[in-house]
Amino acid sequence: MLTVGDIGRVVDEFEDSPKFNEINGQPSLLINIQHASEEDLLSICREVREYVQNDASLPAGFNLVVFGDTSVDVADRLRMLRTNGLQGLILVFLLLALFLEFRLAFWVAMGIPISVLGAAVVLYMTDQTLNMLSMFSFLMALGIVVDDAIVVSENIHSHRSLGKDYLSAAIDGTLEVLPSIFASVGTTMIAFMPFFFVTGVMGKFIAVMPVAILAMLSISLLESFTSLPCHLAHPPKERPTNLVEWFIYAIGRIVSPLVALLHIGNKFCSGLIEKFGDRVYLPVLRVLLHY
Repeated sequence: MLTVGDIGRVVDEFEDSPKFNEINGQPSLLINIQHASEEDLLSICREVREYVQNDASLPAGFNLVVFGDTSVDVADRLRMLRTNGLQGLILVFLLLALFLEFRLAFWVAMGIPISVLGAAVVLYMTDQTLNMLSMFSFLMALGIVVDDAIVVSENIHSHRSLGKDYLSAAIDGTLEVLPSIFASVGTTMIAFMPFFFVTGVMGKFIAVMPVAILAMLSISLLESFTSLPCHLAHPPKERPTNLVEWFIYAIGRIVSPLVALLHIGNKFCSGLIEKFGDRVYLPVLRVLLHY
């Protein structure tokens, strides 16, 4: 009788795994580093890279490399959030300063960082973290957080151009668009509310999205009907009296050449819009209404 021991060696141990890892064509051992939800992913990955570069001491033929670094995606998303927010702030400021006025453009543009910072506070208070999904939510809401402020400020400017004083224009202009702005922002908020009712693992995974988006929209709406009209209800002072006014005054002095250029462009664009309305838009509108 032929046994296994006659043709081979029998050893009582664990079975060899057929799975193996390779990095750059070389056999490797993977060490997966996890972080807790309250810890900073970027700081942990930075410390790991510093350890690999400076402190790691291994025998000859062995080395440590970083593989599958998820902080790269997080850093890219943060960079995109900063870039988009800054671009949106600059574009809103320039366009409103070009067509309306510098002071109004400044306070409308401030609605972007106020909404983002306020939403970050809400995330902290609800035990949510700044992760890929929350940053994606910020990016989605970033393009609509100043829509209400733009409508309110433009309507206040229109009432002021009718000869009203600053306070009356701010009150009448805000109250006039209050229902429509509430309806517009409310429909957007309702569209994201069903995310709260998603259950299971997926519900926990996407729970941060409606919190971030609704927080940004709510704070933007609150700011456009409270803080913004208050700032536009008073005429600009000749001399600043507090820190915020000094800040605006200093910015105005620094960018005074740009303000002068924007003032010239404001007059040109206003005249261009009036001519377009009288010569193109109104004739076409009359034809469409009659037919």
